[in-house]
Amino acid sequence: MIKYKLLLFAFLSIFSLFSFGQKSIKDSVYNVYDLNTYMYKSWQNIESVWYHNDYKKCLTENKLKLSCESCESIIMVVNFNIDSTGKISDYKIISDKMCNKRFTPQLKVRFLEFFLNFIFPPELRSIMIQVRLGDSLKC
Repeated sequence: MIKYKLLLFAFLSIFSLFSFGQKSIKDSVYNVYDLNTYMYKSWQNIESVWYHNDYKKCLTENKLKLSCESCESIIMVVNFNIDSTGKISDYKIISDKMCNKRFTPQLKVRFLEFFLNFIFPPELRSIMIQVRLGDSLKC
């Protein structure tokens, strides 16, 4: 009986180390540049669609234009928590910079609108990623 209890205790101890001692993917925030090649390519495709369609419209709607004289960057860094269905379940804006000022609340909403309505592919589900949205000039 003592051997049985010792064996059970050892098994439970080892099990708890593996199941409770490790972080799950959802506990960690991954920079898109740290994703594997397949996941990174998938993100690049999504970002490209946003950049060429939504981002340019967003700039026009908000009368923003990148230039070395008045507006060198329009950038938002945000953490997206993508759930198992491919929807963003939560997000946190880490930083935002628009022409050396903070984003307006309306611009924040407009910047994120595409992503909040997007269904992410299976390779980008159940993960939290940090992305850099926008553009900047080297002046």
